[in-house]
Amino acid sequence: MARATAAAVSLTAVIGLLGFLGPAGAGAALLLLPLPALVLGQLGGVVAALAVAAGTAVIGAAVIDSEAACLYLAFAGLPAVSAIWALRRGWRIETVIGVAAAVVLVGLGASFWGFRGELTGLQTSLAQAWQESFARALDLYRHLGMSDEQLADLELQRTYMQRVSLAFFPAILILCIEAMWFLNLRLARRWSPWPQLENLKGWQAPPWLIWALIATGFGLFVPHAGVSLAARNAFAVLLGCYFCQGLAIVSFYLQRLGLPSGLRLASYMLIALQHFVAAVVLLLGVFDLWGDFRRLSVSAAGAQGHADSE
Repeated sequence: MARATAAAVSLTAVIGLLGFLGPAGAGAALLLLPLPALVLGQLGGVVAALAVAAGTAVIGAAVIDSEAACLYLAFAGLPAVSAIWALRRGWRIETVIGVAAAVVLVGLGASFWGFRGELTGLQTSLAQAWQESFARALDLYRHLGMSDEQLADLELQRTYMQRVSLAFFPAILILCIEAMWFLNLRLARRWSPWPQLENLKGWQAPPWLIWALIATGFGLFVPHAGVSLAARNAFAVLLGCYFCQGLAIVSFYLQRLGLPSGLRLASYMLIALQHFVAAVVLLLGVFDLWGDFRRLSVSAAGAQGHADSE
């Protein structure tokens, strides 16, 4: 176990150094920072995952600085430990991801507060980062051959897009963090066969979640800026959950039809690129509570009846 822990620490350190110090585009490697701890946590439990987190933080502090070590612990190390703890307790996959995302948000907030001393400059920093990313996107579109007229239209929408992006920033951040943790758990499944990841095509959101969706939907119309902002972001996060349920339904039928992997990939790309198709997938997820499009409740009832007859 000591050798496996050392290997996991080394691999995590390499991923982190590549993301921090690598060439342009290498920052995407940081999305895989939790993976070694998640894999080792299946073998050695919470203690092994904690050892990976501590070892990597020590290397990060020695090679880069203490801020990088704290950011690693907030972004990947401690959330991986919490995810292993939740997985070993048999919690549902969405709860595991939610716990990890909550630890990330608390850790990043604490890190920002610890190194900046306040949170009031966060909105200014986000706005500046958004402006820089928008400028880079325009340069990319220009190099790809987009016409000056189309670029001018995008430039005219800059203020509106910034306002909308910042208004939904909490939801966007939560959904991106949850997507990152699902990706890592899905990749870790190759080495860590957690039972929560066995039947993702049959995944359903908890039935009570629909009431939260309805409540936040009504909250959008509350004439109070703070309540409306919170309801708007919560509604967007819940829609993301039901979009995942719609994807599970689509994946279920793609497998049932026996389509080759190329056509499956094309189907997912169509969902990603066409807003109308993505909206249909979202509606499938929302109305699956009543439609039961995969007939999961019928199958469960049949299996229970068969067990009772035996």
